Amino acid sequence: MEWEPTERGFERFVESSGPRLRHAFIARYGPEVGGDVTSEALAYAWEHWRKVAGMSNPAGWVYRVGQSRSRQYLRKPVRLPAPPDHHNPSVEPGLPACLSGLSEKQRVAVMLVHAYGYTVRETADLLGVTPSTVQRNAGRALANLRNGLGVKANA
Repeated sequence: MEWEPTERGFERFVESSGPRLRHAFIARYGPEVGGDVTSEALAYAWEHWRKVAGMSNPAGWVYRVGQSRSRQYLRKPVRLPAPPDHHNPSVEPGLPACLSGLSEKQRVAVMLVHAYGYTVRETADLLGVTPSTVQRNAGRALANLRNGLGVKANA
C-alpha cells in the first residue's frame, strides 16, 4: 500500500501501523524502552515522510529505524512486567521469567503471533523476515515456554 506524502497520510499510517510497531518494540525491548523506541522511530518517520510514504514496506522501515534508535537503551536488561499480586487465573506467574529467558527473536515472534494475535504474514512483513522464520521462532519459543513452565503439549 502506498501512503499519501501528506500530514493526513502520516496520520493514517500511524493509526494503521502504530499499534503493530508498538507491540513489536515492547515484545523486543520491554514496555518502557519499547514505548520510547516507538515514539522515536515514528518521529523519525515523520521527519522523512515524503520519502517513506512511497516505500513498499514503510512499517518495516520504521521498525528497522527503531532497532537502530534502540542502541542507546540496549544496556538496560529487558524486564517484562510481573503479574499483579492478586490471583489472576489467565496469567501464569512464571510466564514473564520464561519469556525473558527466550532469545529476542523467539520472544518477539511468540508475543506478536500468540499474545497480540497478528498473523504470521503480518509479523513477517513487520520484522522484514520470511513467514517460515516467524513460524520457526514462534514454534521454538512455544516449546521453550512449555518446557520452562512444565506444560505438556496437547497431542
